[in-house]
Amino acid sequence: LLAPVEQIQEAIAAVIAVEAPLNVDDLLARVAGRWGKKLGRRIEERISKQLAEAERRGVLSCRGPFVYGVGHSIRVRSRAEQRTPAERIPPEEYREALLLVLRT
Repeated sequence: LLAPVEQIQEAIAAVIAVEAPLNVDDLLARVAGRWGKKLGRRIEERISKQLAEAERRGVLSCRGPFVYGVGHSIRVRSRAEQRTPAERIPPEEYREALLLVLRT
């Protein structure tokens, strides 16, 4: 709650650079976790405000419950160790996985 806006924006950009596309709830949790915090209502509101600002500036785009990096390609990733629920995986990643299987 006391972190400067610039640090929150940098944290969002860092998560996007490594993990995009990802579910917005996962992004919020990762950003809060950078300060060792769990996601509460006020922290979520503060990060969400900066997320909207980043989208307005064209740094990222939000589509449904997912956040995408601008200009990032979609890559297929294993989530075997993470136990990510299927609904938290972007549909574009499923599409890429199917295309990968068909190409092979």
